[in-house]
Amino acid sequence: MKKISFCLLSILGILLTLSSCHKVGAVTYPTSINYGENLLKMSGSLVKGESYSVEATLGKNASLKIVITNLSDQDPDLTIPRPRWLTAYEKGWKADDYSYSTLNQSYQTLFQGTSDMKMVFQGSPGKCRIDFYENSGNITNTKTYSW
Repeated sequence: MKKISFCLLSILGILLTLSSCHKVGAVTYPTSINYGENLLKMSGSLVKGESYSVEATLGKNASLKIVITNLSDQDPDLTIPRPRWLTAYEKGWKADDYSYSTLNQSYQTLFQGTSDMKMVFQGSPGKCRIDFYENSGNITNTKTYSW
């Protein structure tokens, strides 16, 4: 009887350990000091030409993807480029190419811990939407900014 109880407890312990390995971690957005205010945490308007941090801290088994969509109007005579964003110093982010057909760009974190990059917005007036995919293939949050 003791042997069966021990075996059952051992199996239960192993199952609990395995299931805890697949728990999804937290995604937090710290107040940044590297490149400016953290775009993923703040709200309100942006200042053209000012730099912002895009910073997230991921716990164990967490993932984050953001998709930035350009909502800016194109100059009617096409002489002025559409307002948009530029990035630099991408630490822990993988950036896809900007899509001129869908007017968006995706960024995926590469590892757990802190990922940060510098982002600057150019041209005016500009507007964008940031869709967050936290531990999910579905949008979990959305923010809209103007500059």
